[in-house]
Amino acid sequence: MSKVPRDFSQDHPKTLLVCTYAPNNQIGNVDYYCEEFLSLVKTLGMPYDEVFTMKLRATDNNMFLTKGKLEELTKFCQDNEIEQAVISETLSPVQERNLEGVLGCTLWDRQRLILEIFKKSAHSSEGKIQVEMAEIDYLKTRIIGRGKELAQQAGLIGQKGPGETLKEEIKRHFTEKIRQAKKRLETLERSRDPRVFPIVDAIINGQSDMKAFNDDDVRYIRDLGLLKINSYEIANPIYEEVIPRILTRSIQQQITEKVLFYQNPNGSLNMHKLLQKFTQFYRENSASLLEDFQYKESGPHLLLMSFLQRIINGGGWVQREYALNRKRVDLVVLWRDQHIVIELKVDKGPATLQEGLVQTAEYMDISGATEGHLVMFSPNKKKSWDKKIYTKEEIVNNKRIFVWGM
Repeated sequence: MSKVPRDFSQDHPKTLLVCTYAPNNQIGNVDYYCEEFLSLVKTLGMPYDEVFTMKLRATDNNMFLTKGKLEELTKFCQDNEIEQAVISETLSPVQERNLEGVLGCTLWDRQRLILEIFKKSAHSSEGKIQVEMAEIDYLKTRIIGRGKELAQQAGLIGQKGPGETLKEEIKRHFTEKIRQAKKRLETLERSRDPRVFPIVDAIINGQSDMKAFNDDDVRYIRDLGLLKINSYEIANPIYEEVIPRILTRSIQQQITEKVLFYQNPNGSLNMHKLLQKFTQFYRENSASLLEDFQYKESGPHLLLMSFLQRIINGGGWVQREYALNRKRVDLVVLWRDQHIVIELKVDKGPATLQEGLVQTAEYMDISGATEGHLVMFSPNKKKSWDKKIYTKEEIVNNKRIFVWGM
């Protein structure tokens, strides 16, 4: 336990940080884990007054903390008049409600802390929408039973009274959200339509030369709401995010990698190690996975997106930007205070590499990236894997860029 000098320049609830090192913790060292937790709080810029560390031998399904640990923490909160506690673990909705009731203070868990960090760091419209979607998913299991005030803060109700009416109104709200999501999914499932996938394939790939698409097919896709009216771009950021997920859903389910394998001791993401693993995965599996895949041109890009999404999901964020004739696909991986740019290109020769290096450096500068990678996919099936695969480091405009050939 330690005291932190309180900053009275800003009024804030008296806040306790609770570092709970649980038995199933994937970070093997309690000191590293607590440092990582504190760094998350500092990244958000949240002021706090006390830090309380607990090493747990077991957890409780309903309360998270076992009886003795719960009594110890409750006494500390009461003795120090704690108004808000931030716990380092992700809690179930039941655990959160029960623990908050016993402690007598507002409670944040790890998932809410990370969501607030993403809200703070999301500047693009795409990022803000992605965070909003994640926040809705988080809140829907926590609002009911938490009272009128929280529901009003979440924008779910007006001034109606508590009780069954409130519950019914919240349920109607989320039922409508689910209905809208299902409608979007039905539309996106049509992306497998033979009239749809050649155009969407070219857009996701981002590399294709100008093509004469059938006018009727283009109108059909625009009528579905998938394509912008005056350009060959996905209609909105939500579709831009969801389409790759839907197309690679079955592939993601087959990837068994865990984020723990790619974290440094301090909790940061080791992207170099992750891309090394993807290179091996791509070499061993791309032929079989892409053999019957409709989206031939964008297949390699979608494989990397699904690999990143599977590993990073829950602890970070993957943002995507792609459009026809952009000649590249931009990915930004957000992990704690890391902003990692990954440019994807189809390797068509030395000029492609030089173009990609300049584009990566520019995007790193625009996005304020802490790290940059350029991935070059070779379309030459006759070229051996030993010649396709390489890694090298380049410096462009004072930006260090790692190049991955595959």
